[in-house]
Amino acid sequence: MRLVDLTTPGSYPVTVAEARRQCALYDDTTHDELLLSYIVSVTREVEDYTKSKIMQRSVCLYLDKFPAGDVDLKTYPISSITSVKYDDSSDTEQTLATSNYWSSLHGMQPFLRPVNTWPVTYSDKPNAVRITFVAGYSSVDVVPMDLKQAMLQRIYEMFEQREPGTSLNKLLAMPHKRFNV
Repeated sequence: MRLVDLTTPGSYPVTVAEARRQCALYDDTTHDELLLSYIVSVTREVEDYTKSKIMQRSVCLYLDKFPAGDVDLKTYPISSITSVKYDDSSDTEQTLATSNYWSSLHGMQPFLRPVNTWPVTYSDKPNAVRITFVAGYSSVDVVPMDLKQAMLQRIYEMFEQREPGTSLNKLLAMPHKRFNV
C-alpha cells in the first residue's frame, strides 16, 4: 500500500504574512523566504502527524490487490473519488464502475465498500489496484483553526530557536490525528 500525491496543492494553510505576524516581524520582509520554507516544512509535519492532507490535491492509493472488506483510503478529508482502476486476472486494466462500490468519504476514516465483492486482480502484481481521489480541505478558509494555530506556533518556535529540538504542538493537532482502526 502506497499513498502518493499526484498533484501539489495550489496554496498552503498559512500565509507568509500570517507567519510574519506570528513572529512579530509585521512589515519586515527580509525573512520571507525562510518563513516560506518553515511553512512548507510544518505543513508536511502536520500532514505526517495527522495522516491527513491539509490543502486539496489529487492523490492515488496503490494496492497490490483488493482487501477482503472495505478499502481504507488512508487519509482525510476526501471530497471525491476520481477513479478505481485495477488489473484484472488477465492483466488488463479495468475501471470499476461507481455502481460496484459505495463510498463513505466523511470523517477521518473514509473508505470504499464493494456492493457485492471486489473483483479479482492479476496475481502477485504490485500496484494492481489504483484508487485516485481528491483529498484535502477545499480552501484555506475551511482548514481547522486549531491546526493553523499549531502550525503558526511551530513556525514561531522554528524562527526563534533556529536549532533542532523543538517539535509540533501535538496537543493542538491531536483532535485531527487519524488513528488506524
